[in-house]
Amino acid sequence: MNQVIEQLNGLSSYDESIAYLKSELDWNLDDQAVADFVKLIEKRFV
Repeated sequence: MNQVIEQLNGLSSYDESIAYLKSELDWNLDDQAVADFVKLIEKRFV
């Protein structure tokens, strides 16, 4: 988890972060836990 957060901290946009989760980690964005995490990412860039 720490590696994922480090990678996400190095990205410069919400879209870039979501693309990373989808392509590099193959996370299911429809999963509730992932959706909650995505909300945190969204707050970071808003």
